[in-house]
Amino acid sequence: MDYEKLITLASKFYSREALRKTHEEEATNLENFVQKVKEINDTSDEEDSIESKLLANRLNTQVRALTGANIAYYDEFILLSSYFDPNTFIKDYRVYAQNREAFKLKLSSDQKCVKEILINSKGHKNRIKNYRGIIVGFIMVIIFYRISIGPVLQKWLKNEWNLPDLAQGIIVQGLVFFFLTVVLRIFLDYEAYKALLHKIKEKNSETTN
Repeated sequence: MDYEKLITLASKFYSREALRKTHEEEATNLENFVQKVKEINDTSDEEDSIESKLLANRLNTQVRALTGANIAYYDEFILLSSYFDPNTFIKDYRVYAQNREAFKLKLSSDQKCVKEILINSKGHKNRIKNYRGIIVGFIMVIIFYRISIGPVLQKWLKNEWNLPDLAQGIIVQGLVFFFLTVVLRIFLDYEAYKALLHKIKEKNSETTN
């Protein structure tokens, strides 16, 4: 039996299955979002009711739950859902919301759709500076930890806790791994921001041509 071919086929199947489950979960989340928004709007008819007073808050919370954005606005999300690619609009909105200071919306005359997303140069520079600064900062922390703190921590674990060498290594290297995952997460956020910028510039050029 060709084990290498079998492993390749299994890997491809697993990747497709994992992707299918991700899309299925997204579809379920979107359906739940639509249903909950409908329920919220239906219960806010009375002007003085608590549901009516908290309408915007409740809708914004639903957008946060759907997209994972820390600060989300329902009206903004609805406007941008027709601007972004239908296949990626949830992810695109999350990236947009995370980097909102770098963008400015240009709406149609009736204020019902987004004609163009303008790049705020000052906000864009701030985002780039923040991403690069945080990445460099964490890399410096990792280097300092490996050189100065790591050996001291390992010695302390050995003398005070009498831990075996394997346990010491797991703890000391585990902290390095944690810092590396933080750097990777920030780097991926940075790459997602750059990818969204590219999409927006392409969309804007299509609109103007």
